[in-house]
Amino acid sequence: MLYEALLSLLRGDNHVEIIPLPQDDLRSLYELAMLGKVFEIQAHVERLEAQDERYRPFARKIWALAQAFEDQQIAALVKHYLEQ
Repeated sequence: MLYEALLSLLRGDNHVEIIPLPQDDLRSLYELAMLGKVFEIQAHVERLEAQDERYRPFARKIWALAQAFEDQQIAALVKHYLEQ
């Protein structure tokens, strides 16, 4: 399943606790991903990471996906957290 592969990517090998962003931020990221706005996604998660270090693992993975222009993977991952 796509979600399981993305979750595995998000967790990586270091088994850190993943704390997703607040719902409003997830919605913003989802909209940006659907529009293919990868640079705006990176800027958004950089701001959030600077505001609250708890979001660093989640933000860094989203940033890396944006760096690789994987906007559809970002959208799928963010959508999962929006539906929880």
